[in-house]
Amino acid sequence: MVMSTSGADRARLDATPQILLVNPASTASSHKTFEPNIYPNLGLLTLATSLQCALRRSNVDAKVLYYDGALLGDDFIHSHIAQNADRLAVIGYSAYTLNYGACISLARHAKDCNASIVNVIGNDHFSALYQEVMTRQQGVFDYGFCGNDVVERFTEFVLGILTGNIAKLNSYPGLVFRDSQSDSGVTRCPENPAEFSRLPLPDYSLLDSLVPHADQYHREQRAFYAYVREEGLRMTVIEIARGCLKFSGRRNESGIPLNACDFCGIIPGGKALSGQNAQRAWEIIRNAFDQGYNYLFVTADELPSTFWPLLRNMADQMPDWYRDLKPADRPRMMCYARADAFRERVQDRIDVLMNTLGFDHFFVGLDGFSSISLRAMNKGINRLANDTDDLLHHNLVACREIARRGGKLSAGAVITHIGITPEMLETNYRMMRQIVRQYPRLFMELDFELLCPIPGSLAFDYLRRPGMARARADALGLNVDDRSLEELHSKYRGKDELDPQELTRDFILGCCPDITVEMAHEYLHRIRQL
Repeated sequence: MVMSTSGADRARLDATPQILLVNPASTASSHKTFEPNIYPNLGLLTLATSLQCALRRSNVDAKVLYYDGALLGDDFIHSHIAQNADRLAVIGYSAYTLNYGACISLARHAKDCNASIVNVIGNDHFSALYQEVMTRQQGVFDYGFCGNDVVERFTEFVLGILTGNIAKLNSYPGLVFRDSQSDSGVTRCPENPAEFSRLPLPDYSLLDSLVPHADQYHREQRAFYAYVREEGLRMTVIEIARGCLKFSGRRNESGIPLNACDFCGIIPGGKALSGQNAQRAWEIIRNAFDQGYNYLFVTADELPSTFWPLLRNMADQMPDWYRDLKPADRPRMMCYARADAFRERVQDRIDVLMNTLGFDHFFVGLDGFSSISLRAMNKGINRLANDTDDLLHHNLVACREIARRGGKLSAGAVITHIGITPEMLETNYRMMRQIVRQYPRLFMELDFELLCPIPGSLAFDYLRRPGMARARADALGLNVDDRSLEELHSKYRGKDELDPQELTRDFILGCCPDITVEMAHEYLHRIRQL
């Protein structure tokens, strides 16, 4: 029976404060149309879950709303903000380089509708450029949260806004705020990595807290992966670990690990690696499974090599609920993996991963298709391996071993790098063509792109930090254009709004003087014909 709601009740419900967590749509590249995201934004969902739990504990009346413009586009959320401006207390923006312009546009729109809305920005782009964002976007973003381990304090901060009881700003780990007492005018509070083990189990129903998302994600997944459609799988994302073994060790003044791959734009939090224990990992898996998902994307930046002890313990500590399921009914999983995770002397780990834990789909960055290109991208597991290993061999072994076991492979390939030459391009193309022809049924997807030096990557620092690209090129015996780089240092220093296509072009001009922009795009076109 549907109960009617009186006008007074409706007015009371309509007056409930709203906390909107939004992932705006990316700006489409010139060679692409809008491509809907097929996975939920787990960061926003975790924040939403934490907030929902805290509101209930504190008996504070507010609605937590999730919206993914990368799935549904931004038109609806523009309208929602305009129509609900007097009820919106806080808007949180998930910013990465491709959607940062949309974040600014949406935040300005919110302020135009109601200047008292508190705009809070976070995620990768902000973590890489928090000083620049807070300096340049005054009147747009009020606060930011920098890094990964910020869920608990973001939750407390929003509760403080709702109740009018904000503590001293420097008491919130991860918070970034303008500070006239700081030499830079901005203060960043260190994160609290201890919170990772305390994160709440995601409430996937919050995906539909504003408008339906879950079924739309499912439709996009079925359209993208034929096997998901044919096998009746329902996918979502989970986090049982965070980080990549290449994030360990020293970092430069931008906070970027010196051992990271050149193009990687992930700035680790205060702790390079964080993993749950085996019991908690199984609880996270069951939480998603009990909510109707049987195909789980584990979002660790690299899983098999970086978190092998966790995976081994999970295999040793399988819970009864999982053992009692028929093998065909157990949840299956997919993950990111390094190519060298499949190397000969550790293949027993892959057997455990696939045969015991149910992983069957791996996302591997094959990238350069020659050892010299992989070396230039800093793909080796460490500097010694980068300088001495046959890095291409790892790519070939990964393809062979995944195919031999009947697994699935999604491969990303960054096809330009510092100092690349026409001869390298041609060598890489021939090897790439050989692999694709040798394994015609292995690849679920192949995503080829020119290197876009996004903030948070060593490649971006080549464009803004004098001498860095030259030192790297000299170590590799490759060329860069010092005059162009000098101009680019001035162009990108202090900048927060960046055009990805312009970044790609400038990287070629400054760091790849032996090829032209036109040559790079022609090469990309040839590869995509494969």
